[in-house]
Amino acid sequence: MKKWAYSFVLFIFCLIATGQSFEKIRKEAEQGSASAQFRLGEMYSNGLEVPIDKKLSFSWYQKSAKQGHARAEYNLGVLYFNGESVPSDKKQAFYWHLKSAKQGLAIAQSSIGDMYYKGLGTPMNKKKALSWFKRGARQGDASGQYYLGLMYYAGEATQINKKKAFKWFKRSAQLNYKKAQFNLGYLYYNGIGTKMNKKKAYYWCRKSAAQELWIAQFNLGNMYQEGVGVSRSEKLASYWYHRAFENRKMLPKLTRDEMELWKY
Repeated sequence: MKKWAYSFVLFIFCLIATGQSFEKIRKEAEQGSASAQFRLGEMYSNGLEVPIDKKLSFSWYQKSAKQGHARAEYNLGVLYFNGESVPSDKKQAFYWHLKSAKQGLAIAQSSIGDMYYKGLGTPMNKKKALSWFKRGARQGDASGQYYLGLMYYAGEATQINKKKAFKWFKRSAQLNYKKAQFNLGYLYYNGIGTKMNKKKAYYWCRKSAAQELWIAQFNLGNMYQEGVGVSRSEKLASYWYHRAFENRKMLPKLTRDEMELWKY
């Protein structure tokens, strides 16, 4: 399974904004400050004022997480999920993400939804997945909004509701989530959950394609070839077909999310 690159990104602490030096943060961390321990984990993870050291990063995240720091709990879960500096352990990833999610961290809530949805580190439970996606989505997490849209579209653990699917895909797309942008374009193209609008379909497909989503690039090529939502252009159609082909070659297999996109 690939790493959760689409949603499990490490928080980057801005040292410039705080004006705090490594030595000051290290001293506070050694004195037991959970916030400083988290910051020190960030510094070692991202090479901020110190060489990158994933083992030390893990150690400081762990110290901070054990004190209940929500972001440290989330990042520690990421490391366990991806097997960075520690053997991959989905149950530990679920454990730490759940602790973070219960403290209200939106990205952790969406991650827990994803783990319940796919049965990673915990038994599959679509109802719990829906509940956690809603929490993350309502706090503005783009991945939670996207997956909530998928569940409303397909009627998983809830009634099929294409208008709500449109609503959540749109919110996610506006936060630049490329898969949501593609799906939003599809809904506009076919008039599902909203009025048919080929120009808006082109607009969102184009934004998704610009982020290298190969299926969006392929569909964009088709729109240029057929002159749908945009002026017909064989040259641009060929360009986007080529981009789609090159990106598709780089994928060893379809991921679950990409199979979802094929449905729509």
